[in-house]
Amino acid sequence: MRCLIVEMDPIFSEMLCDKIESLGHSATRARTVQDAKPLLQKGLLDIVMFDHAMQDAQIMRLTRLKDTLCPGAKMIKLTDCEMLPDRSGVRLAPALAQVLAAPTAPIAQRPGPLAAAIAWLT
Repeated sequence: MRCLIVEMDPIFSEMLCDKIESLGHSATRARTVQDAKPLLQKGLLDIVMFDHAMQDAQIMRLTRLKDTLCPGAKMIKLTDCEMLPDRSGVRLAPALAQVLAAPTAPIAQRPGPLAAAIAWLT
């Protein structure tokens, strides 16, 4: 899998890249949507992960770029919650909730949930 992580926190994005690479996948980082654009233009991505704190307008811009430049890539919102924020009561898959708890320890200490999340996306 080829992953792009769009995340403002350089420590968290580096940690996540290291874990993804330790599982045998490739990972690239970008701090902003503007930084991500040239990486998306290459069209060689399978997963785009993005910061939960990103503004809605930036998420829409990233989504449009991904849909245009890498239409087959899947998107993951990096979040620290187990429920969708729209109060719909929809829960995230347990493995994803563990993996995407940014910037907490489960990713650094247990690569199992990360591997499960990547496998779930393929």
